[in-house]
Amino acid sequence: MAESLMTQDWEPFIQSMVQKVHTPQLNLHNEKIKTVQGQLSELSTLERYWNDLHRLLRTLKDGDFFNGRTATVKEGNDSAHITVANSTPVGKYHVEVLNLATASQRTGHTRICNALLPGGDTSVQLGDLHLPTTLKAGFFTVNGNQISIEATDTVQDLWDKLETIGITAAYDEAEDHITLTASEPIYLGAANDTSNLLNLLRLYTNGTNSVSSLTRMCAINLEKAIGSENLKTSVTSDGVFKLNGVSIEYKASESLQQIMANINASNAGVYIHYTPSTQSFSLVAKATGSLGLSLEDVEGNLLEALGLKDSALTLGENASFTINGGEPLICTSNTFSANEHGIHGLTIQGEQLGVTEFSVSAEET
Repeated sequence: MAESLMTQDWEPFIQSMVQKVHTPQLNLHNEKIKTVQGQLSELSTLERYWNDLHRLLRTLKDGDFFNGRTATVKEGNDSAHITVANSTPVGKYHVEVLNLATASQRTGHTRICNALLPGGDTSVQLGDLHLPTTLKAGFFTVNGNQISIEATDTVQDLWDKLETIGITAAYDEAEDHITLTASEPIYLGAANDTSNLLNLLRLYTNGTNSVSSLTRMCAINLEKAIGSENLKTSVTSDGVFKLNGVSIEYKASESLQQIMANINASNAGVYIHYTPSTQSFSLVAKATGSLGLSLEDVEGNLLEALGLKDSALTLGENASFTINGGEPLICTSNTFSANEHGIHGLTIQGEQLGVTEFSVSAEET
């Protein structure tokens, strides 16, 4: 029997007994873990509720919580755009825009460039003509005939080529126009033309046997160096000019396009524009209102050459408006804020002349 007991596998029995002894303890331990986990979850939920309550209390403490405002504009009233802020006084408002602000500007002299063919000289090569953009060699079409040109052709060469197809060309220096005449209607251009000469000379079909340039031919090429531009007053050296007291330097080798970009990007508070039809420049203030716009050639003569040096100043207009039938209020801008009317948080953006009625009410909380 002793030998039987020695050879028996006791491990399963011992494990069973140990399990019976420890199972209640394990169950109790697991229950405690579940209880603790539940308590932790409840604490986490409680913490979240507490944070929400804390935020709500802080919001309630903030005076603006009860001061939210909404503006309701009467339908069809679009002379002004209305915005309000917290604490804007509640009530009905009647705004009338009497005048909108405009910008001051200086308009330069017109025709500041030389004629296309000074003295009617037709020996000038086409590539050397002062045209608004670069000439493209190739061909253009007149009455079904393709006329080929090169930049090295002279104006007289062009006249001769047109003459071979029955077209007579002439240049009027006083009017700075080119005129084509024929014994039959002249039809200019075709979809497959490769040269841009007709456009550069401003010649377009009109259904008759006489076609003239639609505008004067003198032109400024904004991409050319200012020192080589076709200006009546030449710019021969680098220089400096001032706009509203701000100094702007330039080089004679720079293009007008670059100089204009420098002006527009400067702190002078002005934009410069070029009008091809009148060959003139203008300066326009970036801000509206009756503001001055000063200029000065400090070194060099660029402003003089561009026809701006003694240009006339046209002052901008100030905006005016009334609120609830009061006296007219004046503003250099079309945006009327508390600085003008004294009503907290109310901003009126004038869009056009007329009346805008609106009400300000408290937002529901």
